[in-house]
Amino acid sequence: MIRSMKNTFAPINQLCPEVLSLIPGYCNTDKELIKSTHVCHFWREVFISCASLWTFLDCRNLSQTYTYLERSKKSPLEICLRGGHTPFLNGAFLQTVPHISRLRALTFSGPSHQFFKLTKQLGSTAPLLKKLDLSVQGTPTAPPNILFDGDLPSLHKLYLANVLIDLPWKNPTNLTELHLYQAPHNVTQLLNLFRHAPLLHEIILEDSLPDTSDAPSDQVVPLPNLGLLNVVAQPAHSILLNHLHIPAGAMVSTSFEFSGEASPILDCLPRSLDNLSNLSHITAIRFELGQTIAMGFKGPSGSLYMAGSLVERNTIPPTLSHQLLLSLNRFHISTAEKLMIGCFVDLTHLGEESSSIYQIFLLMNNLCTLTLVDCINIPFIFALDPNYNSSNTVLCPKLEGLVLYGRKLDDFDLDELLEMAKQRSSKGAKLATLVIICEYNIIPAEKVFDLRRCVSHVEHKLGSHFPRWDLVPSRIHELDCDDEW
Repeated sequence: MIRSMKNTFAPINQLCPEVLSLIPGYCNTDKELIKSTHVCHFWREVFISCASLWTFLDCRNLSQTYTYLERSKKSPLEICLRGGHTPFLNGAFLQTVPHISRLRALTFSGPSHQFFKLTKQLGSTAPLLKKLDLSVQGTPTAPPNILFDGDLPSLHKLYLANVLIDLPWKNPTNLTELHLYQAPHNVTQLLNLFRHAPLLHEIILEDSLPDTSDAPSDQVVPLPNLGLLNVVAQPAHSILLNHLHIPAGAMVSTSFEFSGEASPILDCLPRSLDNLSNLSHITAIRFELGQTIAMGFKGPSGSLYMAGSLVERNTIPPTLSHQLLLSLNRFHISTAEKLMIGCFVDLTHLGEESSSIYQIFLLMNNLCTLTLVDCINIPFIFALDPNYNSSNTVLCPKLEGLVLYGRKLDDFDLDELLEMAKQRSSKGAKLATLVIICEYNIIPAEKVFDLRRCVSHVEHKLGSHFPRWDLVPSRIHELDCDDEW
């Protein structure tokens, strides 16, 4: 009696039940939750009466599943079924089937034979289901029947890995996130889903696109709320971008593998750039040529990133290098203020006004900062030197900063660099900043002194500390086009 009174007047037991019931929310395991009900009679009474504490089911224990279902009353349920633990198919999960109508989230990960057994029980509707995450190990598998009668009006998140389901379902109007791995290879099905899911904000597609389109060539589906589109597909293609209107503010990335003399990034571009409202204004461009090719655009209205890994080859063929560089002129590059180029090593069109470098620079009247990483710099120096074109035109007239990174002293062509700086200064386009980063050699002091006569600020660094970028980021938001460029 005395002990009971002490518990009653204990400070923690003066909390109202609504506040006290928040404590088990910090428990990491079911065992901790159960332990909290044995602290005292008051705690047990409060926690057991709080239905929301008993809504997470892993269906590994028949008795526990029954208890949780009873204590959860009519609260929405979250069921998580992990492969390798077969009890959820032997009775525990069957206890939940009559309660499917209050299912809020379902996660499954396991082999196909378990998936078949599970989906046979998912024929009734689930009007409260907000998250469906199904991952089948091994070969892509189709369920034996239509899940939840194809009616999921509350679904917000749909994650399918190796699960082949006809799309769309009846009511995907609240869908905001879609992740597909090895989905049906049918453009029309995807477009129909997108059309009926106007709230889609995040779309991730991996190995889930076809090589050809079965949709009309002029069909374009708007995605007004899109924030992220990430496509990992083989082979490289532009099929989906041909049929989607990407809104301002969205980030788009696509990655692939390629080989031979093909032009994979060009194949990734949509037929009409009018589809890409997210690239209505570009402020930064990054361009990489090497074992991996990468092209990235960023601006206040969004970004686009395309990257491909070259198979069984160490360098990009020269013809492909120039094709890819010239493909920049398909975009609104006249607004770009920053350009970063990596691993351009071709000297085929050195000093020619028809070269891809000259043609691109000719369009970049607002370029302020140019960064060259592991490039042969002299083609760029020639293009920026007004003496090397017939009309003495100063390309990139607003260029103020030039950053060069190389491994040895010969990579910088210091004499030609000095001559370019002099000529630009004489034409009223003086460089404000020149940064030279050499990995192995110190630039002679007299060369630095000469450069400082025609460049306002010259900085020389020794070492390999130049910030490098990930060539193929897994998600577009990892692409960084800011000051470290």
